[in-house]
Formats: sequence, structure tokens, C-alpha cells
Amino acid sequence: MDKCTAAWKLVSSLKDMVAVARADKTYPKWSDQFLTFCERTADATTKHLQEQSKDNADPAIPIAMSLNRLSFVIKGWELLHTFIKPVLDADNLKVPYPLVHFLTEHVGELQAVKEARFVIEISPELNYFQHRHTRLRKALDYLQPLVKGPMRAQRVGFLALPCSQFKGLFMNCLLYHEVGHFIAEEAGILLPEDRTKLHNELEASFHEYLYWAEPIIDRMMEELFADLVAVKLIGIAYTLSYIELLRLVTDLSPNQLKTFDIDHPADALRFREQLKVLRKDRWSKYGKGLPHWNQLQEIAKIPDHEYSVPSDYEDDPEMSQVWAMLIEHLCKPERLAGLHKRVDTLLSDRPKPCERYATYAKGIKECLGHGIVPSNEQGGSIPHPLAIINGGTLFLLSEMSDLYSTVPKRSARSIEDRAFLENRVEMWCLKAIEDWLIIKKSKAKSA
Repeated sequence: MDKCTAAWKLVSSLKDMVAVARADKTYPKWSDQFLTFCERTADATTKHLQEQSKDNADPAIPIAMSLNRLSFVIKGWELLHTFIKPVLDADNLKVPYPLVHFLTEHVGELQAVKEARFVIEISPELNYFQHRHTRLRKALDYLQPLVKGPMRAQRVGFLALPCSQFKGLFMNCLLYHEVGHFIAEEAGILLPEDRTKLHNELEASFHEYLYWAEPIIDRMMEELFADLVAVKLIGIAYTLSYIELLRLVTDLSPNQLKTFDIDHPADALRFREQLKVLRKDRWSKYGKGLPHWNQLQEIAKIPDHEYSVPSDYEDDPEMSQVWAMLIEHLCKPERLAGLHKRVDTLLSDRPKPCERYATYAKGIKECLGHGIVPSNEQGGSIPHPLAIINGGTLFLLSEMSDLYSTVPKRSARSIEDRAFLENRVEMWCLKAIEDWLIIKKSKAKSA
């Protein structure tokens, strides 16, 4: 079997897989557009491969040239391959469609990433992540010169959520952290002059370890940057959902909170920087008295000198010292202040979540307390999704007793009943977001 035939079979099988899935299922708007793009690109690629096979039989065309062209096609599809299956798994029944639709509109209005679009993937792990779209651009770079098809670079991000969270709202606020990674990839976490300054500073401190220290501190800074973006864009709901995820998987043990790992800063540092934003954006009055808020304030008090190096390095004196230096560099007040300033600059045109919430807080609480979708008009408009997301999150954590009074057949002592009503609150909030999106679309059409 020659290489051209093998490539044709690969591309054809992927096209068939996409076509069958799209015939049986429906997908979020931008996911469907991506899959349509993949189908059309597959058509264009198979036509190219047919022409390529003719070239291979032409003695006037050097074999090395033909094989080189074919290698570019295969490399492009090898990269594209990694995106297709996770997107196919994320049909409308497996994602919280109103939330991801709003997220795309919300972020796409920011000047820093104007008209950004998000494709949703499903992860088998209990984890959220951003599938770096530079890999997609590489695929396009490989295919663009060779394939006469609808190849067009777009500002498209790929966000993955756990397969278990397809009905939820609360935990899926963590998607906004992945949006932060997308913005970092698009706009950069540092200006060029700041990047040069950091490089020179690290070179002076780490010498032969520079090749190792620089990418690690970049990853650490990007994680902090993504947290700050998330809190700025969505509000207190992000931090509360992050705490809840850690409570679920780590029980928020003090040692875990203080420890760095190879890819992430200590959670205590991350929470401390988030708390700065929350206080600045006036969320304190809404968090006051909430157990999660009290816990957040205590975690944020952990001093820098108590942070621990990753467990893999704690028995290596030399590397432990290098890690201690790296942590010290990361925690410099001017470095952290620079990240805050960069996020403020990039998101200067954002809608302010706390102000949105303050406008609709009372009505959202009353609706949820009576088991009603919070889409009632207040002051001539229905609640904004940012208000619904934060209102629903705060209700779940502090106001559920109101709902138990309304639904006497459900008991707070029953795990099953608690899970049922909490799921209902998330469902009502998602429906309210959907109502807002429908009204917005209707107004746009009539304008």
C-alpha cells in the first residue's frame, strides 16, 4: 500500500466519522462550524491526494518532491486529528449549551480577542483544560499551501470540560480559567520589554539553570494570569467553584495548599491573588459570612516563606534550592503587580460582574428560593447571565434553606434530595441564561 493511498484512507475515515456524527447529533454553533470546516477540508485534501497520485506516476516530477508534499499533508492531518474526536464527543446533550454560548459572546466582545469563538471538547478526566490552538494553526500551515480548499485561519479557542459536568453550571465556571489561557496565547502575558527584562533577571540568577527556570516561571505566571482573567470576567463564582473543586479532590489540606508542582503555583498563592481582585471589584460584601469566603481569607494569609517545592524535588538539596529561588522570583511584589496590571489593561472594556449582580441579586434569590427560573424582568430587563451565574452560585452555597422550605418533600438530610435540588438550581440558572440569549437575539433581529 503506497503512502498516498494510506493518507487518503486516513482523511476519508475522519471525514466519514464527522459526517455520521453531524447527521445524528447537533452541536454548539462554533463546534458545528469547526466540524463543517473539517469535512470541507477533507474533501479538498482527498482531491489533492488524487492529483498527487498522478504526479507520483509522472517521471518528470522528482519522487523526493512528491513525498515532501505528501508529508506536509499527513503532518497537517496528524495535528487536526487530535482536535476532531474530543469535539465530536461534545454534542449539545453533553455540554451546558447556554453557558458556553454566553461565554463565546461574552469573551468575543473583548477588544483584546475581538470576535474570538470557542469550540467545546469533552475530557474523560475530572479536569478542565485549553487545547492550545497554535497546534491547529500549525495544521493549517501544513495544509494551506497544498490544498485548494476553504482554509481560513480564525481566532478559535478549544476549551475542554469533564464528561461528568455536562449538566452543570457551578463547576463549569472553571472554563473561564481556560479562557485566560486562550487570551494569554493570543495577547501574551508580558509586553516585549517586560519579557526581555524577565529574561535578563533570570539569566543573572539561574545561570546554567536558565533553560529550565524560564519556561517553568512562564507556566506559573500564565496560571496566575488565567486566574486573574477568570475572576475579572466572571466574578466570585470562579473562585468559589475553584475552592469547591479542590475540596472535592484534595480536601484543601494545608500541605497541598502550600505546595508548588511542576506546572502550577501553590494554590495558596493563586487564592491570594484572586482575593485581591475580588476585594478590588467589591465582592467582599457578598462573600462576607460565607464559609468559603472565610476559608479563602485564611488561605490567603499563608506567607510566601511557607510555600513548598514540588514533592519530586524535596529530597534533592540542589534542585530544592533552585526551586526556592524560582518561587522567590515568582512572588516578587512587582512581578505579581505587573500581572494584575496586564490583565487590567487587556480587560479594560469588560462588563463588571459585581455591578451586574448587584442590579439583579434580590430578584434572582427570590426566584430560586421559590423554585422559579430567574428570568423575571427587573427595571425593564431580565437578569444578565453574569448576575445569574454569580447569583446561582451564592444561592447554592448559602441560601438553599429557602428552597427546602418551598419543597417540603425534599429533605436537606438526604444526599439524594440535596443533589436533586442543587441540580435543579443549576438547571434553572442555565434556562435563565438561555432566555437572555434568546431575547438578545430577537432584539438584534428587530433592530
